[in-house]
Amino acid sequence: MLNSPFKEIGEGRFQNMTIINFSGSKFLTKVPNLSRSPNLKEVVLTNCKNLVEVHHSVGFLDKLVTLNCSGCFKLTSFPKSLKLMSLEKLYLQGCESLQNFPEIECEMKNVNYVVLEGLQETSGNSELPPKTKAIVASGCTSLERFLQLSKVWQFNTSDLQELKLIDLTGSHNIVVDVENFVPKGLLFQGYPTGHDSVHKDSTFSVIFPGSTMPHWFQHCVENSDDNSFEINVSALTNLDEISGIALYIVFGPTFIDDEINNSCGIHVQCDGTYPHSFFDVSYLMGRLHVWLQYITIYHIEYNSGQVRVYNDSKSMIIKSCGFYLVYKHELDAKDDLDMLHEDVDVNLECREQNI
Repeated sequence: MLNSPFKEIGEGRFQNMTIINFSGSKFLTKVPNLSRSPNLKEVVLTNCKNLVEVHHSVGFLDKLVTLNCSGCFKLTSFPKSLKLMSLEKLYLQGCESLQNFPEIECEMKNVNYVVLEGLQETSGNSELPPKTKAIVASGCTSLERFLQLSKVWQFNTSDLQELKLIDLTGSHNIVVDVENFVPKGLLFQGYPTGHDSVHKDSTFSVIFPGSTMPHWFQHCVENSDDNSFEINVSALTNLDEISGIALYIVFGPTFIDDEINNSCGIHVQCDGTYPHSFFDVSYLMGRLHVWLQYITIYHIEYNSGQVRVYNDSKSMIIKSCGFYLVYKHELDAKDDLDMLHEDVDVNLECREQNI
């Protein structure tokens, strides 16, 4: 049913179907009552340019795994509440006419991804399911607060322990004050070291509008040119007391069009695998942003104690970098910066670039 010519879907037509896919339909305007289609597992309505209504019954399909309405920029009527016991993925990016994010009416234990890119009205107050792995709320220009952000700084007090990413790029009305909101020594307190099999790949990133760095981040280095930032903690004698490193990267656009290359961006390399990367300059909206990332000590040891941040994009610039050693226990944290200067090697290398 891709690019379907139907304007509306008749009620009761899909009683035994498990998948509805109307992606790219130019004519579909309304998704009707689907309560008589209890076996649906996927409802895919991406880029239905004229879709304005999704019936509230879609929010109560017990077997629904994927609900994708991305690119439906005329969508105004959507279920006000969701009670989707089996839901794993919810995509609402680009639904710029949608007024509010739906309320979560039940414990949706299986949700992994929530993508809200470009929503103009969303409060950020809804509770998220505990297995959520990624929240993408970039370009949500009305977002002023994000309830979940207060829960993720400390792993041992958070109910979102599988969360890997919060992306608030371009949501420029939100205020994230790490310095005053999170006491020194508690940032990422209790996060895993990565040595056990369950949390071996544990990293966490949050990207948000901002330009200042907390004063207690060590080795803060500023530079106005394209640069790379390298850390080597292999000489530290107390690695067994450290669970990981928190990186704080302030970056922004240069207003120079980059060559069309999807691999160009800002990268964090902490082991032998592919680096964590940020590519999309468009949602920066001309503003500085912060990339705060927690990296487990397991990844760092795997890479001989080295972490590297580098930029290979002409359209973005790293303004400053810093890091913070996260200890397993708050009392282990050392304030002796002389020890850090002796045992931690930090370099900020600049590449020549015509800007």
